[in-house]
Amino acid sequence: MANINTKDNWDRIWEKESENPWRFYPKTVSNIKSVVGIGKKVLELGCGAGMLLDALKEGNDVTGLDISSKAIDLLDKKGIKGVVSVLPDIPFMDETFDVVIAAETLEHLDDDKGTLKEAFRVCKKQGTVIVTVPNSVLTPQETEYHVRTYTKGTLQKLFHGFTNDLDIMEFTDRFCTEKEIDGARIRISLDVLMAVGRKESDFMKKDYADIDDPLPDAEGRKHFLQARKAAEKKDYDGVISSIDDALSFGYNRTKSLELLGVAYIKKNDFKKAFEVYNELISLGSDSPEVMNNIANLYFMRKEYEKTLHFLKKALGLGHHDKDKIQRNIIAIENMMKHG
Repeated sequence: MANINTKDNWDRIWEKESENPWRFYPKTVSNIKSVVGIGKKVLELGCGAGMLLDALKEGNDVTGLDISSKAIDLLDKKGIKGVVSVLPDIPFMDETFDVVIAAETLEHLDDDKGTLKEAFRVCKKQGTVIVTVPNSVLTPQETEYHVRTYTKGTLQKLFHGFTNDLDIMEFTDRFCTEKEIDGARIRISLDVLMAVGRKESDFMKKDYADIDDPLPDAEGRKHFLQARKAAEKKDYDGVISSIDDALSFGYNRTKSLELLGVAYIKKNDFKKAFEVYNELISLGSDSPEVMNNIANLYFMRKEYEKTLHFLKKALGLGHHDKDKIQRNIIAIENMMKHG
């Protein structure tokens, strides 16, 4: 069956929805914002009317790409740059963007691997490619606009060969559809997979034949995954042991130290936690969770100026619990003001 995700079809959809867009997925947007942070050059593939880009544009340089010229016209009204293109073609130079996002897009495409390859091509070294897709739901039998169904395993396999640094999270989003009952929009739930792949500095253009090569640090990744499983079981000694093994095989140091730091905090070994987080700072970590954890460590030391400094960094980098960080900032400022 021919893919109905054509320019004409999507032009009709966006012309119809232009005055009343509903395709906004709050938890997905929140999770993506937490990863992106601020100060980034961002490209969204299959951007539609730009609801996600609108949420990201404050503090970032954002651009949208879509098959529909009607969608790009809607971007222009929001002051967002856009380009019309049919994926997998991404008409930008190599290593142009810090972050490339395909949110609820790959399931519509015939060539998902070619699109991912292009996404990594235009992503800068040490940049990030973010993909969200429905998790084992909305099959081609359920919706004619989807050409395949993803599971965590198939999504991980899709990324294989493009990056050795991949996280996949699962969550449920809840949002309103275009359908109404008694004048109120119907609210539904959607199970979502979100993959975050980081482009290593040695990434090069690859032919598809190369994509199936074994991961060069497979042994280190195996130990890292063992550490994550140990963390889920609250076996923090197991985390520390497995991270030591992962690092001995040359696995991603920043990612490993982030998990190691949490393990030391959970064990109340704050001295070693400080050592780990100081190294993360020296490595240039821009994780909002890292900044928040460092702030908590300084708070326990009653070093409130440094606590405030790192809380503000966590907030500026887009920590997922913005309200809590803001409350803590106010509390620390009041504490310092009143002695």
